[in-house]
Amino acid sequence: MSPTASADRLQGRLNALNEIISIDADRLPAELRERATTTAANATARLGHGTAHTVVALAGATGSGKSFLLNFLITHLQQYDPLTVVLDLGHSYRKLAGLLDGGYLELAALESLAGAGA
Repeated sequence: MSPTASADRLQGRLNALNEIISIDADRLPAELRERATTTAANATARLGHGTAHTVVALAGATGSGKSFLLNFLITHLQQYDPLTVVLDLGHSYRKLAGLLDGGYLELAALESLAGAGA
């Protein structure tokens, strides 16, 4: 699905959610109504930034599966032909870059500069 089609689909869902909130506001529990309203507002704000670029950050404890999840996402999202950039401090994605016919740029010079200033 193209980014435009995906955005149109999301906008349709947001319109439906906003309609449900406005029609059934009195029948929805207050907590659910508040969560739905906040979700709709956040999604609308995100769509306002456009759909051409998305930035993702992944955080978690050592051994929690961050690399596994990111490898999975990167691999499966290639069907959409995205421009994918991974900042890889531990060389965990070098093999994946090769498997996907991508490039891998070593930034050792920047590490040296960072270490020199410490």
